[in-house]
Amino acid sequence: MRKANGYYSIVNKQSGKYMDVNGQSTADGAINIQYASNGGKNQEWLLVDLGNGYYALENRNSRKFMDISGSSTADGGQSIQWTWNGGNNQQWTIN
Repeated sequence: MRKANGYYSIVNKQSGKYMDVNGQSTADGAINIQYASNGGKNQEWLLVDLGNGYYALENRNSRKFMDISGSSTADGGQSIQWTWNGGNNQQWTIN
């Protein structure tokens, strides 16, 4: 895995709010929410190039990765953070 230089904020176009690990949690399973910018490290993400056209998104505060809970493929699947396990539910493309 190759890590990008620097951390990024992920901002929703509709709301203008930031991808945020709720309550600055460092626990597996903590929910990712949208929240107003507050300068917290829980709103900063490192893009990790997996070398296969996909990226992992590592949270600066917790060092855990953006994950879709339970590997759900359903609409409304919950975005959480989890320890790196290499699952497809932790791999993302950037468009």
